[in-house]
Amino acid sequence: MNNRLLRPLTHKPYVSRNPVTGLPVASCLEEFYPLAAGSVRLLHRTTANHISSIVENGLIYNSSALKVKSAHPDLRYNNARCIVHDVTEDEFWQVLAEDKFKCGATANADILVVLDMPAEEFYQYHLNPQKAYQKSAGAVMGGVISNRYLTGVVKMPNRGKNSPQYSAEDLADIRKIVASRPPLSIEQEKNWRCRLQKYNFQNQEKAEPFKMPCHEREI
Repeated sequence: MNNRLLRPLTHKPYVSRNPVTGLPVASCLEEFYPLAAGSVRLLHRTTANHISSIVENGLIYNSSALKVKSAHPDLRYNNARCIVHDVTEDEFWQVLAEDKFKCGATANADILVVLDMPAEEFYQYHLNPQKAYQKSAGAVMGGVISNRYLTGVVKMPNRGKNSPQYSAEDLADIRKIVASRPPLSIEQEKNWRCRLQKYNFQNQEKAEPFKMPCHEREI
């Protein structure tokens, strides 16, 4: 294994600790922690000039948010589903071995931003059953994955001649190192349930048919 390729990111912007939780943020594969039970790992491919915004504000992931040019004027994605997608622990390591994902702005991406969040929050609030981000409660009510869930900012491996190169054996060895650690204990975002209830209540009101007031009904 060529250890020269495994050093953390040294260029700015760079973050070693989560700005909300103070927990470590991986800057190379060896620094990751296992995915906690009941959590899902979210991947976002980007370039270095966008890292500081994600660290400070969280990850904007839905189509309506991308229309706000002051936020991210140069982002171009085919659809919202291309901005962030969810993987299991096994799928995460498969992506590191060979990342076949290409869509819009990801063509020139060389940085992988990783967020670990409770699966319940992601699938109930940020993603509806039809996987249409723009129609989910989280997208309609903000469309931002909280920066408290940021767990990694790494150079994408095996992406090209200038990216860190890992063989299948390298990745297997690193995964054993990662698996030997206890998962990070990330305190969950507290307000998503209230926002989801508000969203459901508002949509229920819209869906209810108009009822004539009692005093105006025919007798």
